[in-house]
Parts: sequence; structure tokens; C-alpha cells
Amino acid sequence: MLSPSELTTLYNIISDETKSFEFISNTFQKTYSKSEQFKIGITLWFLIKDNLLNLTQRICSFFILYDMYQLDKTNTIPFIPIVLESLKNSKHSQEKKFLIDFLNNNIIYQKTIKNILEENLENEKIEIEKYNEKYKESTEKIPKIINDWIRPIIYENNTENNKKLFNLSQLTPKEVSFNYFEPNYMSYYPNTNYTFYDDEPLWIIPTLKHNFIYDFYLTKEKDSISNILFKPFNNQIINQNEIDFIMNILNDNPNILSEINFNSEKFMLLIEKNDSFAFNILLKISNTNLFQDYLKAFLTVKFTENSMKVISKIITNISLTKSFINSYIIHIIENFKEENKIDEKNKLGRYIVHFINKLLDDNFINVNDIPKEIENLYSINTEEMALLNKKIIELNQNNK
Repeated sequence: MLSPSELTTLYNIISDETKSFEFISNTFQKTYSKSEQFKIGITLWFLIKDNLLNLTQRICSFFILYDMYQLDKTNTIPFIPIVLESLKNSKHSQEKKFLIDFLNNNIIYQKTIKNILEENLENEKIEIEKYNEKYKESTEKIPKIINDWIRPIIYENNTENNKKLFNLSQLTPKEVSFNYFEPNYMSYYPNTNYTFYDDEPLWIIPTLKHNFIYDFYLTKEKDSISNILFKPFNNQIINQNEIDFIMNILNDNPNILSEINFNSEKFMLLIEKNDSFAFNILLKISNTNLFQDYLKAFLTVKFTENSMKVISKIITNISLTKSFINSYIIHIIENFKEENKIDEKNKLGRYIVHFINKLLDDNFINVNDIPKEIENLYSINTEEMALLNKKIIELNQNNK
């Protein structure tokens, strides 16, 4: 579910026993957006389940699961089953005590994992079974009809708005059939693309209390945007009318890209297909959390001419922090160092030199902001590098 680099980042977060839980919480929240956290939780579930973590990492993983849902009632946390299973099977008293604190909502954020491991719990008795019973009692009971894997299908009349609801108690035997993998209740089948529009019958998904909810997975608007954004990946050209359409939608709802799962990985691919269009999208979403996710991608993906064009325009049009600019410069210099092909390395070097020159000329950074890693570029024997080196020397002398 996670790439090797993402797993490395996650392992770094959960492996330091000297950091407080408060520090771990802040690091986790800054590293992963809300939309990514459930995926991280699932990954931690499997790592715990398959015994791929040491005790420090296990306790930290349980804390992250706790922190993700600290404002929720315990019985609504989706990861409670692995907590109860580990509470039953764990051979470590410190881990069991921590899981009890998890279930009692009693974790102290100022503590470190080292503090937890140093606790003396030899004489402390932990009653595990009562927590299993408590969880079972607080869990909403599944109706017998669902427990028996009966999936009633509601056959709707073709009403004008296709939203007529039936009283379940009035269902006839004809209106019930066995469908193991179908939703609990539904109208007749939607279109074959599995998209949902206002003008067609919708799948009806009830909660366990049988309150009906309509699932608007993709509206026509979202479907249209998705189709347009994926055009470049199919070697199709996006025309100006389509660009204007997306820009107008982003004006009203800049978060729609999250809703259609157009993540940072897809965005970086779009840059290589149409950097101007990608830049305009960034401008429209600059006040959203997704903008921060996209920016982080510039610090992880190998830079290209197109991606550098976009980041240059962003620096010019949006106030980015000097720490981000500094991190980006270090990242692209690392890309330069890792490149083995001489011609490609020289090309990347010229891009970087031009980029830093422009930042200095336009006063987006001063000479003191240039990281020491720039020394790796001195091997580039070009006029641009010579001018940049001369400029840095002169600026340093002026600052004395």
C-alpha cells in the first residue's frame, strides 16, 4: 500500500523511543494529510498483525492509531479489533498496560515510549476479558437479516426523480433476493461505468439503523473534470474550453481535486505533460491542504525542466517560506549528485545554476540562504556557474 520511501518515513516516525507522544503526534500530523491517515492506519495494522515491528515500534503504532481517533468514542474506532487482539496475545506487560490506557482514553502525551518501557508492572493484574465484553456491548448489533447474508433488493418504480424510498416493513417476498456481495439495499443497477448522476437511479446504502443514504460517488461535474485531467495521460490534448471549465470549477470548489483523488503523484505526472496547466491549477488551490501535499511532492520526486519551471512560477506568484526554498535547492542538488550520465548531469546542473541565479536576482533568497550543498555544483565548467560563483563571492564581501 505504501512505496518504499513512504515506508521508510513511517518507520522513522515510529522508531524513536526518546520522543514524547506529543512530538510523535505533531510529526505524524504534519507528514500525512487527513485523507492519507486511514491508509497509514491500515499499513500499521498489517505490520502489527504480522509481527514486523519491535516493541518500541508497536507501542508507537498503537499510539498513532489512538491519536488519529482521539476525539471519537472507543467503539467507533475502526482499529479497535487489532488493539483487543494484541491485548489478548501480547507477552509484554508494558504493551498490555499501554493498550489498556488506549481503551480507557488515558494516554499521557508528555510521556515517551522509553518511559512506558521502564514502568515496573510485575504485580499489576490486567483483566483483559472485561474489555472484550465492554466492546461487544457497545458495538451496534447487526440485524439478523444481514447476519444471515440476505441482501434485499428494492425494485423501484421509474419515478420522475428516481428517488422514491420504500418502507422496509412493506417489502414483499418478491422484492427480496440473495446477493452475497451486493450492498444491503439498492435500487436497480446503475450504469456500467459505476458513476452516479442526479438523473439516474442511485444505490441506496443504509446504516445499521436503516437510515437511508444516497451515495453520490461521482457527479457529472466530477466525472467531467476527471476525464479532462486524464486526457494528457492518454496522449490527448486539453483544449482551452476545457481548461476554462476546470478553472471555473476550481474557483468555486478548489477541494474537488481531493474528491476525485487527483493526488500529488498524478499532479507531478501532469506537470510533465502540460506544465502551464499544472501551474494554473496550483494557483487555484493555493489555500487548500492539497496545495501543501503537492508542494511536498516537489521535494521527493526527481526534478525536471518542467517541474522547475512550475516551482519558479510558484515562488514568483505565491509567498513560499525560505525553508521550503532551501529544502528544494538541497533536493535538486542531491538529484544532480545522484545522476551518473555526464550529459544529463551537466544539463541538470545548468538548470540549477540558472534557478539559483534567478532567485538571487529577484531577491527571493539572499546569499546567506544558499545551502553549503552548492559546493557540489562547482564542478560544472560553464559560464553560468562562473557568474554565479562570482556573484556569491561579491555578495559575501558586501555583507562583511
